[in-house]
Amino acid sequence: MGSSRPEYRPDQYQYGGDSMLGKMLPIQRRILKPESQSAEFVGYDDTGRPIYDVVTTPAELGPVERGPSLMSRMLGGLRNAYSAATEDPQAMAGALGGSMQGQIEAAAAGGRVWDPETQQMVEFDPMMAAVGAAPGGVGALRVAEPGSVVLGAMGGKDHSRMLGGIPQVSRDMPLLQRVGDVNSVNKSSVEMSGGNLGNVPMLKAEDIIDRPFVSGMADTSRSALEKVSAVDGVPVDATMWGGQYYGFQPYNLENNIIWSNAKGGTSGILNRAKEAAELPGARGNPIFIPYGMGGKSSDFSTMTTDLMVPYSSINMSKKAKKALDERIRSGAGNKKNDKQPVPDWPGIDSPDVMSYLQNAGGRRIAVAKALDEFRDEGAMSLSRARSIIVDPSQLYPRVGDLHAAYEININKAPSAGLHPSYPVDIYGRALGGFTEGANLLELSPLMGGGKSFLDEMAERGHRVALGETMPSAAGKVLQANTYGKFDQPTVDYLISKGFVLP
Repeated sequence: MGSSRPEYRPDQYQYGGDSMLGKMLPIQRRILKPESQSAEFVGYDDTGRPIYDVVTTPAELGPVERGPSLMSRMLGGLRNAYSAATEDPQAMAGALGGSMQGQIEAAAAGGRVWDPETQQMVEFDPMMAAVGAAPGGVGALRVAEPGSVVLGAMGGKDHSRMLGGIPQVSRDMPLLQRVGDVNSVNKSSVEMSGGNLGNVPMLKAEDIIDRPFVSGMADTSRSALEKVSAVDGVPVDATMWGGQYYGFQPYNLENNIIWSNAKGGTSGILNRAKEAAELPGARGNPIFIPYGMGGKSSDFSTMTTDLMVPYSSINMSKKAKKALDERIRSGAGNKKNDKQPVPDWPGIDSPDVMSYLQNAGGRRIAVAKALDEFRDEGAMSLSRARSIIVDPSQLYPRVGDLHAAYEININKAPSAGLHPSYPVDIYGRALGGFTEGANLLELSPLMGGGKSFLDEMAERGHRVALGETMPSAAGKVLQANTYGKFDQPTVDYLISKGFVLP
């Protein structure tokens, strides 16, 4: 399955789908013939003057392909706006309107400028550059108190608006269990409430310079607490807990909760964080950067069985459910991992099945795998479950992708939390997000003992390269929480790639 990221080329492609939500999807269609308009004579008015209608001929488009994400398209606008602003800020301001003046001057000044009239510091906001010319874009500016920082129209990665609805899948998406599942997944109807996620400001260089960091695994699931109530009309009850942006949920922001994990996983993160804090030149509390896993990484979560089990219980026949229960208890094949036996399985129709699954850990994956095998008997497939759970901004994940960053409070002990899949909370402060494309492998992470992860993997004969499938042995080492420091060369690189603001 492909992993390269399509370039933003608005002169050659039409992006997104046709509906409002569809515009957010990472798809594109080549423009074979652009839209055109012509005047068509329709008659005369009462005074004898001719009347014409403007007839629009829609563009001729090629088939749907994988395209850049909404964030990538907005960043394409950012780069053009930033370039124009630095070359001729006055001309750029005239083009976008007087209310954009502060943003243009901030861009020309290198990212920040003081406005003596309003007594405000104005920072150049990429989202502002991307939406400034759109209807209502400039009007969305936030009003700040004198002496505060104005972050433009959206103030960063506002994922309460960015995450969107259920995506249409294509054959090259890693979340698919089988490429043949595309049609059945795309025909599915899902009833899902809107999400509730705090604003995610874009990271700035000053947030991370010389700070120690520690990494940890994150699946590709939604984080905005969307609630799925039905799939194809069948009642379910699944809340989307996430995910990369878990620390930006309102409750977690209010209570300084940045992450949740199993007890052992929490200890691993904090122990590595202390190692990172001891690196030469490191200062301040460590920063936690969850790194993305593959397209099937959400299978462990309770969200997967929260969808699959109630749906399948209603849809399957008694005979099929009996066979399913036997399959789950007995396992299959080599009887390992996702085929392991689950001898204490209470049965899909048991009143205790959901509470059982909440505490089942890795056995949930075995249950989900068995259900997928009965998809032709009415069970929900893994492909369909993943398409509902996935964060639409992570449809083409690469191992190591970075999205959010959090400061760890190493002086506060972890405690029991609310996340149903990961029961222990880590405390700290939500910092912000990287723009799309940042990856842990580009930060020269260290593994236990201070060894370079990339150098050690090469010495062991494991090829690790950005965008390529990671060998399982290397993936297990990465899972053990790599660490490092955001030194000046690293931060300069992140700025040059547009992953953080200057």
